[in-house]
Amino acid sequence: MTRSISDDALDSYRRLVEQPSHTYAPADVEDAFAIYDALMKDCGLSTHPFPSADARFANHRLYLSPAASKENLGTCLVGHIDTVFPRDTGFLHFKKDGQKVYGPGVLDMKGGLIVIAEALKQVGADRLTQTPISVLVVSEEEVGSPDSSRLYKQHAPHMEEALVFEGGRQNNDVVTKRKGAINIKLSIQGEAAHAGNCYQEGQSALLAGALLVPDIEAQTKLDKGTTINVGILNAGTAKNVVPEHASMLIDCRFEQNEERERVLAYFSDGLKAHFKTMQRGRPRIERCLLSIEVLSERPVLDETDASRSLAMTYLDIQKQLGLNGIIAPLQGGGSDANLVAAYGVPTIDGLGPFGTGFHSSNEWADLDNMAIKIEALKMFLEHRLKNA
Repeated sequence: MTRSISDDALDSYRRLVEQPSHTYAPADVEDAFAIYDALMKDCGLSTHPFPSADARFANHRLYLSPAASKENLGTCLVGHIDTVFPRDTGFLHFKKDGQKVYGPGVLDMKGGLIVIAEALKQVGADRLTQTPISVLVVSEEEVGSPDSSRLYKQHAPHMEEALVFEGGRQNNDVVTKRKGAINIKLSIQGEAAHAGNCYQEGQSALLAGALLVPDIEAQTKLDKGTTINVGILNAGTAKNVVPEHASMLIDCRFEQNEERERVLAYFSDGLKAHFKTMQRGRPRIERCLLSIEVLSERPVLDETDASRSLAMTYLDIQKQLGLNGIIAPLQGGGSDANLVAAYGVPTIDGLGPFGTGFHSSNEWADLDNMAIKIEALKMFLEHRLKNA
């Protein structure tokens, strides 16, 4: 049987995608949330904003079915409304080309949010009075959920299970395993000087940062699935000025929580010791100062017996609809599934529509696949309602 999303769902999808919601543009994110608040109201769910403790980010949202409460969240559907696209990228519009749709966040992850809203709408508000269903949507997942991570700690004890609607996998696989991640910022304070007249008086923060890169990346252990990547090194104001400031953004990924401990120990102690040793005998960096900040962190998402059972239940429903997915291999990218599962909640991920081009101006999602993913979630929720 051919499935397609309704005209109303497509219109909601378009409106949500065309409302910019870059993580660091909180007013835009709030406008996107206003659209989603209305969709949740139409589904019969109440809206509960959670103020962000960081002014850089918009408030988060918890939506509750009539049978749910903050102490009984039941099945929790999880997503994020922010995207990686600032307005000045010019990637602002929703475009439909056959069964493909293009636009900022069509895949990551406004498509997943529409799957949630449309499935709930099809289940019907009257039936949602029978068992607790909740929807948790955050505003800053794309930068590691530094603020909303506290919400998972607060709400996870009240969840029976969590379903996360990041973009679907190539073969409609369900995700139960993801690498952990740590995002780190290094800051180096040097001393500015005129490069022509006072070269020897300066302390080059740029030189100090560049000399640190080999030791930092040497902490990679591919045999253990750990990678350390220095992604950005910013420094300098002009070619004839000794750089006074430098900053470095570092992405750390790991498959084992033991490796997390090693990486954190290196940045808290080992790197500082290496920096002091490196400064000796180098007059141009000997007075530079180093500071280290952990910006955000996600633990490893490990598969458990409970999450595997949940995945198999969902896969059985997908197979009834013609999607022959399996449990996905370990995923290198993290998501909020890592955070909620860390508190013992059976968690599965990758339940949004299939597409490609994450974080690029070629981001697209497949509408046929979306229609089936909506039907799969509807059937899953109806199964939960039947067994309440």
